[in-house]
Amino acid sequence: MNQRKISTQVLLYFLVLMFLMVIGCSSGGGDAAAPAPTAKTISGTAAAGTPIIGTVTIKDSSSTPIERVTTIAANGSYSVDVSGMKAPFALRADGYVGGRDYHLYSAAVAADINGTINITPFTDLIIANMAQQIAEEYYTSGAFSTMTADELAAAEEALKTKLLPILTAMGLSTSIDLLRTSFNADHTGLDAVIDVVKVTVDPDTVKATLTNVVNNASITMNIVAGGTSTDTSLSATGVTTAVVTDLQAIAGLFDTFTSLFATSLPSPSNTTLLNLLDATFLHDGQNRDSFLSQVTSNSSMIGISFTNVVLLSIDEVAGTAVVSCVVNQNGIPGTETFNMINTSGTWRMAGNRRIAYANVRAVAQYLPNDGIVGTHLWTGLKFNIDASYPAGAAVQSAVVTGPGLPGGGFILNKIIGSPDFMGKDEQLPMPNSDVYYLTNDTTIGAIPENAEYTIVLKSAADGGGSVLATYTDTILKRPLKNSELSVALFPVIIAPTLTALQAYSGGNLTVTWTLPTGLLSEQIDLTLADAGGTNSTTVESSLNAADTSKTLTITTPAFTVAGRNLWLKTVDIYDRRFEIAIW
Repeated sequence: MNQRKISTQVLLYFLVLMFLMVIGCSSGGGDAAAPAPTAKTISGTAAAGTPIIGTVTIKDSSSTPIERVTTIAANGSYSVDVSGMKAPFALRADGYVGGRDYHLYSAAVAADINGTINITPFTDLIIANMAQQIAEEYYTSGAFSTMTADELAAAEEALKTKLLPILTAMGLSTSIDLLRTSFNADHTGLDAVIDVVKVTVDPDTVKATLTNVVNNASITMNIVAGGTSTDTSLSATGVTTAVVTDLQAIAGLFDTFTSLFATSLPSPSNTTLLNLLDATFLHDGQNRDSFLSQVTSNSSMIGISFTNVVLLSIDEVAGTAVVSCVVNQNGIPGTETFNMINTSGTWRMAGNRRIAYANVRAVAQYLPNDGIVGTHLWTGLKFNIDASYPAGAAVQSAVVTGPGLPGGGFILNKIIGSPDFMGKDEQLPMPNSDVYYLTNDTTIGAIPENAEYTIVLKSAADGGGSVLATYTDTILKRPLKNSELSVALFPVIIAPTLTALQAYSGGNLTVTWTLPTGLLSEQIDLTLADAGGTNSTTVESSLNAADTSKTLTITTPAFTVAGRNLWLKTVDIYDRRFEIAIW
């Protein structure tokens, strides 16, 4: 048998086959599907002790920078398409966590495309230390076009060295990359370390402070000097993997509470529910029995959820902790703070430990018939003080101090025969109001994000007597300036008309309205009063976020109705209230 001849034939056959394949590929080119382009993304987790509720923006290094925005998922994950964008990139996460507004930064180079880049307080500090300036300024300047992978790595390694004792104590590998290691925002792994180590940056001194909430130890890093510090590392005394276990147990407690109200109201004697609250429970003046009686008889509690638990402090020896969480009721998110107590290995809620309800909110109002010449648009700070329960019975006034308020504070006095409080000083457009109206836009503009207010409860009127309690409250965003107000920002009441309202003296009244984009319905109030205001009756109703209609009912009062007052209250995602009232 001629082996050479066979090999030659095989070779010729192969060449002919290849020729035919080339012809097939070159003819009828429109019939062949082009290969799909390779996706180019940057993904990761945006969290600050819990997932950030908000968005991620990525900015590239083009001479005319391209920015793209994506929404952060409920679990903190994000992914953004960077096709057609030029590396290096700067990233920003905007949103809120635990009742505070956050703007955190991160960065990526070309090698990070289709990889993981996290956005956390740690990455924010890494970027700041690398740039030797506040991370926000670095992002805004666009000066990151020359950023290198080596510079990022050096800054990441330097911060990791400071955190190494805590990373080790919590069972994490020393090879972890604070910028690129994937993690879940579930109080484990790197997320648990973010729970324990709080980062604050002072833009005035350009220094960052890292605080261990377990032992309150802290170190300061000089951002301008590249993150240098007199301390080699942050103390890990008292930090163990037990912290992770406790965080998960506390988060699980709120999950259980949520499940009990998922589709119906449980009994106030429900054993599982009772076991979630400590016997010493006190929340806004309510003890455990009072609180349970209220929440298990209020239909608006059905579907309530407690999520995004943030650790504020923890004492493993004493068995105590303080956490905040997002409370979503009727589709409207808010933030509550709870003290926690560990008894015999079981964590329970102890409430916020306050003797009365004390809250500050930014507010804007549209009062079309306030009788004052102008646009009828008002802005300011609203103070809700409510001493309805025995724990707050002695409270007669409150003094509030903070950004935008007069030096001596804003004083609110308890209304005789009512648990509510109203301002001591006369103000336009609503004398004896619980709102401090702001008319100077320079003053409003100076109010920072996460502005903190101190509320002192006093035993006598006009801010007199002894101090009964002192609390702090925070607003995420400042009130709108007067120059920022417009009628278009407010809901429009379609019915009743003003004429129809002024003819109403009792019975059913159906109110309908439209909502501007970005606002959520929260509450509606209707009041009837006599000519002197001595006698009155009010109905208040909570609303679902998407509601645009509500029927209110007031039994025809015995007094002659001379005044009617209808308030519709809506909120935005930053808990700023937008109110419209007609009377």
